Amino acid sequence: MTSTVIDPIEIVTNKRKTYEYQKGINIMAYVTYILAAVFAYYFTYVNSLAIGATVLTFFISGGIYGVLMALSKQMYISTSDQKDISVQK
Repeated sequence: MTSTVIDPIEIVTNKRKTYEYQKGINIMAYVTYILAAVFAYYFTYVNSLAIGATVLTFFISGGIYGVLMALSKQMYISTSDQKDISVQK
């Protein structure tokens, strides 16, 4: 199992653009939110489910987000090219 290394210096400096989205906005998160809201609305008010829509919406939105991030290639986090970054004071 591989572990993901989070680089706090890279988060602050953004030199390698590892944690960057489209101009600082994660578009895929907004798309996921809208799709999950439509899903929740439909299965709550239009065609109610016997088990409810809350838990199902949670899992569906996680799946949608994962697929969209993978398709947009924003989910890739490289752990092999960790380089030292000097921070100037």
